[in-house]
Amino acid sequence: MASTQIPVWFKTGFKILVESLTAFLAGEGFYHGEADYCLLTKGSTDNLMIVLVYVGGLLVFAMRSKDLASFKAFMEGAYQVNNFEDGSYFLGLGLQWSPTGDQVSIGQQKYTETIL
Repeated sequence: MASTQIPVWFKTGFKILVESLTAFLAGEGFYHGEADYCLLTKGSTDNLMIVLVYVGGLLVFAMRSKDLASFKAFMEGAYQVNNFEDGSYFLGLGLQWSPTGDQVSIGQQKYTETIL
């Protein structure tokens, strides 16, 4: 698979209730995960997008960079977006992508270094 997964973490300028944001995204074709209400997906194997909702922030994964750019523009048109960053660190977990973008390693090295 030659696609690239692009993680992005961004926070909105105000707290968004998970229910209203997920309802908004569901209206745009995203579906809730069966095991986790805060996990939404859209697309199929070749153009999959994954959105994880946490408090007032999102972690977004996209198989294609153009889908990520469209999602960013879509969100900026609907909400005040204050920050759009690389998602290499999220909720105490470090995310490290392979050069091909098809594998991710998850670890807590930064957290461990912080508490030591």
